[in-house]
Amino acid sequence: MYAHFNNSAVDNSLDSKERAQYNGLASKLACSNFLQNLALMCDALQELSDLSEALQAESMNVPKADHLIRRQIFQLHQKKMFF
Repeated sequence: MYAHFNNSAVDNSLDSKERAQYNGLASKLACSNFLQNLALMCDALQELSDLSEALQAESMNVPKADHLIRRQIFQLHQKKMFF
């Protein structure tokens, strides 16, 4: 995707507004903060997917669900503090 945006940013068949948009998108993709946030979101989505599957187990009960949810919230807060 970065290569496409970067190539489009210098493509003279596009008008200057489109080239500027592609240049901005390429810059965002190259930004380390964006990449860190993307990695954090991927981790969080995986953890929430795991939590969702655990909550759907037949053996799940309210106290166990409460514990899992509170633990997940704590872990997400810890990651937020770390980044």
